Amino acid sequence: MAGPALEMKLRKLVPTDKLEYLPIIKKLFYKLPIETIKEILLGGMKAQSHMKDLVQQAEESTQDVD
Repeated sequence: MAGPALEMKLRKLVPTDKLEYLPIIKKLFYKLPIETIKEILLGGMKAQSHMKDLVQQAEESTQDVD
């Protein structure tokens, strides 16, 4: 899965009010271990937990810049 399909999958997992962080979330996503990526792509509670962590990391990284 790559390109537009991956983009759509991540958009579904990221809360709508946090979509502004999607480019940062994608960069963090690509750095994750393969097992974690698989869990995210499969969906479910683990995927939500991982995505919550990624969103939090993305928010923190933008606050560091400000």
